[in-house]
Amino acid sequence: MKKRIAMLVAVIMAILSFGMVSFAKGNVTELKWSDGEKTAKQEGIKGKFVELDEVAIKFWLPNDYKASKLTKDDKENGYIAYYEDGKTDGVVAVVLLDAGIKSLSDYKKELKKMDDVSEIEDCIINDIDCIGYRVKDENTMNISYSTESGKILEFTFAPVTDDDDDSITVPAIIMSSIQETD
Repeated sequence: MKKRIAMLVAVIMAILSFGMVSFAKGNVTELKWSDGEKTAKQEGIKGKFVELDEVAIKFWLPNDYKASKLTKDDKENGYIAYYEDGKTDGVVAVVLLDAGIKSLSDYKKELKKMDDVSEIEDCIINDIDCIGYRVKDENTMNISYSTESGKILEFTFAPVTDDDDDSITVPAIIMSSIQETD
């Protein structure tokens, strides 16, 4: 039991706090699905991969999360997927941002200008470069990727709070699963 808790805490801390791993390029966090998959199995959380064909990305989603139907306004605002867990109020929103920002480094510069954004970190998840950050006032954690079309693909997880470790587990597992489709 102690080993399981210690491993879960280590994975969650590495994923949530974007713990530092040193590489030649600088400090980045590298995450792999194998870590999240192990945690999901240990926690007894069952799920499946969903694919977002329009961006050639797939990610693992717990069975308790259900897709919400997107409205015309949602789609016009860049949403390509939205999932909710009715039991925990957990949300995963996926948005394709077209803000004229072509690279992750430019997006990171813009994020640093925002007062409500914190914990901005460079990450590599399943061999894909991305940026992770928090918006604590909104209880969200975000992972952003640049796309071939010059847009930013952003995953938002909510609620994620420092006061509730349970709010971290599922987003951390989902985050570790984001990868390109085959």
